[in-house]
Parts: sequence; C-alpha cells; structure tokens
Amino acid sequence: MRHLTTESNSCSLHWNNPAVTSMRSSSRRIVRIFLVVSVAWTAVGSAVGASWVERINGTGNTNDVALAVATRDDAVFIAGSIFEDVGMGGSKSHGLISRLNRVTGQQVWTLSWLDPDDPGDFVFCRQIVLDTVGDLIVGCDFGYDDFGVLKVSAAGTVLWWQTLPSDGSLPSFGGITIDDLGRIYLAGRTVDSAGGAVQVLVGIYEPDGSVVHSFVYSGPTGSAGSNAAGIVATSSDIWIAGYTELPDLSLEASVVRFTSTGSVVWERFFGGEGFATDDVFRDLAVRPESGQVVAAGSMNSGTANGTDALVVAIDLDGSVAWQAFGDTEPGIDDSLRALVLLPSGDVVAVGSLETGLNESDPLVMRWSPTGVERWRRQAAGAGTDTEAAVSVAVGPGEDVCVGGYASLANDSYGFLHATYDAVGTQRDYQTYAGPLGGGSRAWSVAVDPTGRCIAAGGSFGVGTGEDATVIQFDPPILFEDGFESGDLTAW
Repeated sequence: MRHLTTESNSCSLHWNNPAVTSMRSSSRRIVRIFLVVSVAWTAVGSAVGASWVERINGTGNTNDVALAVATRDDAVFIAGSIFEDVGMGGSKSHGLISRLNRVTGQQVWTLSWLDPDDPGDFVFCRQIVLDTVGDLIVGCDFGYDDFGVLKVSAAGTVLWWQTLPSDGSLPSFGGITIDDLGRIYLAGRTVDSAGGAVQVLVGIYEPDGSVVHSFVYSGPTGSAGSNAAGIVATSSDIWIAGYTELPDLSLEASVVRFTSTGSVVWERFFGGEGFATDDVFRDLAVRPESGQVVAAGSMNSGTANGTDALVVAIDLDGSVAWQAFGDTEPGIDDSLRALVLLPSGDVVAVGSLETGLNESDPLVMRWSPTGVERWRRQAAGAGTDTEAAVSVAVGPGEDVCVGGYASLANDSYGFLHATYDAVGTQRDYQTYAGPLGGGSRAWSVAVDPTGRCIAAGGSFGVGTGEDATVIQFDPPILFEDGFESGDLTAW
C-alpha cells in the first residue's frame, strides 16, 4: 500500500499496489510485475471556465503526459506515460493508466505499466477504448521492440496483455478498436528486416485475450510498404487508414478494407503531385449501418499549391462517395488530424491551417453526410506561432469539443479548449498555460455524461518538469456580449 499526499493540502490518496497478472499468447508463461512509480496530485478548486485541473507527476523532474482520455458514468480514464527517476541522471517511462473521479478530479486509482520482457524499456500508452462491460482497452508502445494492448478492469486490475510479435524493427502503435462482438483489433507498423519495407501489422483478440488471428499488409505487389495510422472494424470487416509507398515510389494516402481474416477486399489511394510525403490519412471512422468509411488527413497539391486538408467517404464496395478539401489557396498548407461522425451523419474534422511563416491556426471543419461543407472555423490563440487542433469529440445537441494547443501572448503554448455549436458558433474558448506559464498541450478530448469537455495532455509544473494534466471544463456561460473566454494560467 502506497500513501500519497497532496501538494497543497492535507488530503491524502491511498493507492493499492498489488501484483498484476499478465497474459501473453499461449506460448508465453504467466508473468507477474509490480507497479513502482510514485504519483502526486494537486488540489482541485474553482476558476473561470473549469471545474477542476488534475496534475500527475512521476519521480523527479520528468516528462509525464496524458495522451488519451475517455469517460463513462462517474469516471474519467486517462492513458499516457509517467517517468521514474532511476538515479545517475537516468529515467525510464512507465505506461500511465489512471481513473479519476468525474466530479472532483481526484485519482481513484493509478497504474504504471512496465513491459515484463524488458522492464527498463520506455512505455507510452496512446489510446483508450471502453468496451460494453466497462473494461478499458489500452493501446501502448513498448519501447523500441514491440507494441501491444492491455485490458484493464474499471477497478484498476490488469486482466491481460498482448503484444504483436514481429521480426522487423522500429515497431510502433497505430490504433485499437472493438467490433460489435467485443473483439479487439490492434494495428501498427514495423520495418521488414529483410527488405526494409514498412509493413502494417494487425492482431485480433477475443475479449478474454486469446488470439483470433494476425496478419501483415505491405501494400500492392511491388510496393515499398504501408503504414497504419488508425483502424476501425465490424465483425465482418476491417478498415485501416494511413499511407502506402506505391511501386512508382510515390507516397499516397491509403484506405484498405480487409475481411475479418485479413484478406484484402479493396485498396484506395489518394495522391497529390509528385512523390510528396504529405499524402496521408491520420484518422478514420465507419458508419456501421452502411459500411461507409470516412478518413481525414492531407494531400500535397504541388510546390505552388502546398498541402491541402483532405476528407474522403468511401462506400462499402470501395466506390468513393465524396471527397472534400480544406483551403485550396496557392501556397497555403493545411491538414486534418482527427475526425468524429455526428448522430445526424455530419462529419467534423480538426487540424491546422497555415497563416504565415512558421505560423498556423487550429482548424475546425464540418460537412454534411454527402460532403457539402457546412462551415469552417479557425481557433486562433493570442500569440503568433504554430497552433493545431488534434482531437475532437461530440457533445449534447451536436456541439463539438475541440482540443489541441494554442499560442499564448508570450509565444509559448497552452492547452486549447474550444466548443462549437451545430451552425459553427464558437461557444467557448479557453487556454491553460500551466504553473510555469507555457509549454502546455492537450492531446485528447472527451465529453462526459453531463456535457462537459475533458482535455488531457501535459503541462509544466514548478520543479516537476512536464506533468500529465487533465482538465474538466464547465459548460459555456452565455453573457450579454457572447460566450465566455479566458485563460487558466493561475491553476
């Protein structure tokens, strides 16, 4: 049992520290590990625009970050990494998984995860999906050797874990998803040890962690490889989005549909001019009722025209239903990082739009189910630097919550939080600089059952380095002259 005290008051948090039963494929033995990183939390309170701010740090002056957030009922779940000081100037990163109380922001439990095969390796947990029984499915990079998935109960027990074996090098996590039967799909990439080609790896698991199937995809015959940036699935189909290096050596944004056993049904490629590296899809979603998949990313339109934000809808049979672009002004670069499908069928995607040399604004765009652009907005900060929206979630009334990073007046970075209603009216805009006044970024957003936006990322504390940071924002308050905006620098 570990006893943790707050940094600013006399409350304390008790963290249970049991051994964790871990499961690999049937050829591996059962492994037991212990969780060893100490965690501190700061007091919560009230401030303009936020219900609470929670900060989690490891031992020493370390770079801790929350990379994913999800909510259910009275719980907020985050995943990321937390560093342990191992002496002599060294450190190692544990995977961070934590449950917070939705009302107070205080930690209910916090786990740190080390790869039992290599406890000294760095672990970064990057995505959370909640299954229908309340368990967490967490996707992580396990150092430089492999990537995998953990299943964690809502009570904080690691139920099982799996990695995707590869004989290649430089493996990295791409995405996880769950189908309508509860099966879990894990995707990522590796570099083929024989020819140096980038390959997509996919593993499929039953809810109990047993392996159903795995397969490799390297692109069409003669291709130099393919990369996965996201995965969605039903019980009969799998879709992967990313990019593929085709036989003519051009890199093109790609969406591939597979059967549940990994056979290719169709491949679709979207390329700009020349051999650009900016042709890539970074996120995708599927409409389960029709099998139409929607992907968002960017396409290079040539030296004069720059990179354009791109969103594409592809029907189940592989025909392109529609495609749309962002800013097509010559020389202006824009791209999309994340998307969400709304209950009405509309698509909202977020990213960035170039506004000058080394300057960009967060970009938010919305399309109808048939690809008609409804509106686009820029969520500019007070400073002049590179800004981006990197995550989006849907709330009540099809309001959307946007997270990313904004340029502050001192030209440092702060959490970006903005909300927009169905017609594109900005209902709220908040930034959070952190205790040191900058260097803060939000990497993931979710909307809780009360309609509040929750953002997760990292911010710099006094003497603690970068801390994993989670903020629950209040619903926007309508004043006579419009909706509130402000910053939470004092937190």
